[in-house]
Amino acid sequence: MNLENTRYKKITNKNFLIKFEEQLNELKESDEFSINSRILALLNYKDGNIDTLCIGEYRGICLNGKILYHNNDFHNLIMDEIDFYDKKLYDK
Repeated sequence: MNLENTRYKKITNKNFLIKFEEQLNELKESDEFSINSRILALLNYKDGNIDTLCIGEYRGICLNGKILYHNNDFHNLIMDEIDFYDKKLYDK
């Protein structure tokens, strides 16, 4: 796996994490069959558990392999926190 163009960000902002957890817990499982995933997030919990969250560029949310109903507020919360649409981050 080539990780040359991979960006990594550890998020510790407590305000973000509170909003993130609240909104994630409200998402329900969907019957959609796939998403076009662009982001892989590892959710590390204090108890040692790790969840895998995949997010599409414009829509799509998948938690531990289960597709969830899309929520624009949740999607935008994540994209804003990681500066996904900031093209300057991709220029060298």
